[in-house]
Amino acid sequence: MAKALSSMPDFPSFLPLESSTEPELTMTSAEFEHILQADQMSKAALEICTPVDVTDSEAIILLEHSVAWLEAAAQVHRHRLLRLSARRNERANLCIPVARLPVEIMRLVFQYDADQHYAYDRTFIDVDDIWLRLSRVCRAWRRILFDMPTLWANDLYGLGEGQAADVLLPLAREQPLNIDLVHGDSISNLCIDNYRHLLPRAWRINYATFTPEDALSLMNLLSEGPLPCLETVVFSVSTRSFSYKKLPHKLTMAEHPQLRHLTLGNIYMRPPALGMLHSLDINLYEWEEKQKPSIETVMDALSLNKSLRKLFLHYTLSRVKLHPNSPLPRLALPCLEVLSLQHRDSKTSQALLDSMQVEGLKEIILHEFDLTKSVDDALRVFEIILSAWIVPPQQEQTASRSVCTGESLMALFPSRAVDPGILRDEDFAIRLWLHNLAQKFGARISFKFREVEGGPNDWNSFISYTFKRRLVEVEREV
Repeated sequence: MAKALSSMPDFPSFLPLESSTEPELTMTSAEFEHILQADQMSKAALEICTPVDVTDSEAIILLEHSVAWLEAAAQVHRHRLLRLSARRNERANLCIPVARLPVEIMRLVFQYDADQHYAYDRTFIDVDDIWLRLSRVCRAWRRILFDMPTLWANDLYGLGEGQAADVLLPLAREQPLNIDLVHGDSISNLCIDNYRHLLPRAWRINYATFTPEDALSLMNLLSEGPLPCLETVVFSVSTRSFSYKKLPHKLTMAEHPQLRHLTLGNIYMRPPALGMLHSLDINLYEWEEKQKPSIETVMDALSLNKSLRKLFLHYTLSRVKLHPNSPLPRLALPCLEVLSLQHRDSKTSQALLDSMQVEGLKEIILHEFDLTKSVDDALRVFEIILSAWIVPPQQEQTASRSVCTGESLMALFPSRAVDPGILRDEDFAIRLWLHNLAQKFGARISFKFREVEGGPNDWNSFISYTFKRRLVEVEREV
């Protein structure tokens, strides 16, 4: 094992990297006689200058044999010295209080440290900065660390791809693998087909590519059949080097039974219909509007995943063209806690909110690109947000649990004739409007407004609204 790891600098092992086993060597008195003979003959040959080469040749032969034997003997003794020193140090370390902790406690400590110091999210790896540094403390800690297959399975590809990962794979034993092929912010563009045989063992796949062939390969792998261990997929494609039109837009993922977290960047696949997803993040920033899925397509996918707790839809939908008198029916997402929406056309995000009933939501983040929005315009956005969010107390006992209308919410606001100027953080109208909602709806709503620096024509300028809700105890009137 140590020989195999010798290609990795500073890799901590039980024994020196040059050898894991003691060299075979038999020490006999005859060998020492040969050494003495070589010493005497070589010394005499150097002291006596003679034209005859016989003495020199015999001395050289004896010296070559003695040097080879002495080097082997030194290696054996060096090997034994290191082992005996390690045993002595191990006994000394056993007197330290931390060494007397049960192995189960040490495993928990190591796991906690590894959670903070994984290598898979780093562009450059230094052993001193990751959990491998624990193996340098003492021999007992190395034993524990090398006997924690979950750590190795989770960080296998953070320590190196290709041959390095193949060498370390046995340390993961049969544990599900974190196949993380993205280091830091870089796209290594590894061929996913080289890892096809390991995907049935993957609990997490993190892959980024800028070639359509590799993107299509992973899309096909994810749609061919269920992967039994798969819990998380982070899959992104940079389409700047090719047309995204080369990729299919209507593939459906296979029914992966353990899949809980799905992130898609510039790639769209219909999520599984098992209804087990906890988080969904889709960003189609590089797509043309006409190629993006429709709101009906996305809402249909969401209707099959009502267990969602976090939902991020950024540049995901094509521009919405709904008739104001025929909105989509509201889809109840009872488990949703965090919702983030961002589209170039603010009406798209508003249409999504108008199609959802999210009573359990704790936070809404809405990004808009209209920097000229006035308070009056912003209130219309908040009407939609609160209509999707809040169920008035008087309606809580009804079977339909219909949400309140924007008009009933706006009735709480004394006047819409507020300053029509540009919305700024110091404008307190929105905060004033939200102040009394706790008494009306049993929820205290905090509001944060943020404007990204840049002019109205700057492509990366936008307004961000963040609402957070905290349930409070209120006294209801009888």
